[in-house]
Amino acid sequence: MRCWPVRGCRVTIMDRRESLLGGTLILIFLAFARPAPAIQVLFSTDVFVGGAEGPHGTSNYRIPGMIVTGDGVLLAFAEGRRGASDPGSPGAIDLVMKRSEDGGRTWSSLMIVDSDPAIDFANPTPLFDALTNTAFIVYDQFPDACGSNQDCVGPGNSPDPRDKNQVVWYRTSTDNGLTWSDRRLISKPLRGSDGRYLRTGSVGPGSGIQLRRQSDASMNGRLVVPARRGGAEALEGPRVSVEPFVYFSDDHGETWKAGGVTDGPSANESEVVELTNGDLLLDARQSEGTSRRRHLSRDGGLTWGPDLRGGEVITTVDASLIRFSAVQDGDDRDRLMFSGPAGDPPGSGQGRRHLGIWVSYDEGTTFEAPKVVGGDYGAYSVLQRLDDRTVAVLYEPTPNTVIRLLVLALDDIEAR
Repeated sequence: MRCWPVRGCRVTIMDRRESLLGGTLILIFLAFARPAPAIQVLFSTDVFVGGAEGPHGTSNYRIPGMIVTGDGVLLAFAEGRRGASDPGSPGAIDLVMKRSEDGGRTWSSLMIVDSDPAIDFANPTPLFDALTNTAFIVYDQFPDACGSNQDCVGPGNSPDPRDKNQVVWYRTSTDNGLTWSDRRLISKPLRGSDGRYLRTGSVGPGSGIQLRRQSDASMNGRLVVPARRGGAEALEGPRVSVEPFVYFSDDHGETWKAGGVTDGPSANESEVVELTNGDLLLDARQSEGTSRRRHLSRDGGLTWGPDLRGGEVITTVDASLIRFSAVQDGDDRDRLMFSGPAGDPPGSGQGRRHLGIWVSYDEGTTFEAPKVVGGDYGAYSVLQRLDDRTVAVLYEPTPNTVIRLLVLALDDIEAR
């Protein structure tokens, strides 16, 4: 058995417990109940602040990404926007990051990961390879003023800005984010598994994962990056749908492949978590309504089962889903954690307000009612476990200017 440095060598592959009824996983969520009262924050830090990051900073910061390395160093990423709007609006976007070596209390100065006046670098999606002690940052390139929601984006993989393609880059670091490799391309396929063309194959944002609970040992160590396909019926045709899929690597990032797209209603930004039985649960931003779109994969992300509607009430926004603990790893309970805006009033799913944390003790079958942890405004977020009793959430407490870290105690989250 291989040793996983982040959590030790305690993993055992348990029997795959069947959780299907008639071929469809029944996901029941309890978030329609009134959210529990707001909980106390151990501490908070404004990590990225518009207009306060020095000569290389920008006025606007959005779209957080975050991981914890094997040495416990927090790496936080964001889009440094020259304009206030998403890719597709005038104003180049830098990919920026900061490091923290003390659990998020203090942070390094701003570091520029990628910058070009003709390009928008977007959707930071970091992940950590525990077998090689390597951090990855995966991100998108869009031509400035021609973003992911517009049909002016080309379908190819050429990174030349004049070709106006959306492309995917990654960089690696073996020194906890102090230095990064040159960027390398992840080629998106011409067509998805359903035959539709890829106008775009955007990643994240938030974080990726490494598989470690697969009954097929050859898939343990697989790197998985959530993504979504902007689908078209013709190579140069208009985008007609958006479906999640994943990019994955079985050789520690040397080469990458794309899995199949999900089947069901259009869904956007997504996260992936590995269940204790080895299944992958994909959670995606819905295109309408207040229910998340979810799919299960039993083959490491190659294919996905039918659409499953999450029952927790949340606005249409990017959210975060992580594994916090597992009995397989020596923890006291199996826990998944989910973060996103609970709405105004909390529990309504209306608007990007009142960031909430949901906890599941049964591998996503049910979730407890959310605890509100943020202030009034709360939009995109990303969770990471710090240790067995604390969790960090990096989120947007303002529409455009600040990205903030909150550190929370598990006991406070679970108190009822």
